[in-house]
Amino acid sequence: MSDDASKPDQAAAGAPGAASVRLQLDAEGIGSQYANLCAVTPMPLEVVLDFVLMTGPPERQRAPLKVNNRVVLNYYSAKQLMLALRRAVERHEAMYGTLELDPRKRLTPAAQEMLLQQAGSGNAAPDDGDGEITH
Repeated sequence: MSDDASKPDQAAAGAPGAASVRLQLDAEGIGSQYANLCAVTPMPLEVVLDFVLMTGPPERQRAPLKVNNRVVLNYYSAKQLMLALRRAVERHEAMYGTLELDPRKRLTPAAQEMLLQQAGSGNAAPDDGDGEITH
C-alpha cells in the first residue's frame, strides 16, 4: 500500500460548512483485518457495527459468521462516519466509475455464460429472482 493510500482523511467529518479540525493519528503497532460484510444494529443511544469476513456465498453459510471486530458509535459519530464514507466513495467513483452493488451485473459475458451452464447442471445455488444480495 502506498503512503498516501494508508493515511485516512484526517479532517474531522462534521456538518457541511463547519470548520474542520485536523487530527494527527498514531496507528503504530495496530493490526488490520479485512471485512466484506458489516452488520449494522441501531440501538437507542448508539449504533453497533459488526465486521465479518464472509468466505463464501451467503446461501452456502452453514455456521454462524464470526464477528472480527465490533465498533460502537454514538449517533453523532455515526453520522460523521457516514458523511466521510460518502465523500470517499464519491471521490472513488469520480475517478474509476460507478460501483455496481449487484455482483451479477459486474460479471463479464463469459462469466455469465459459465454461471448459466452451472445452473443448468445443478451446481449453482438457486436464485430466488428478487435481485437482492444480503452482503
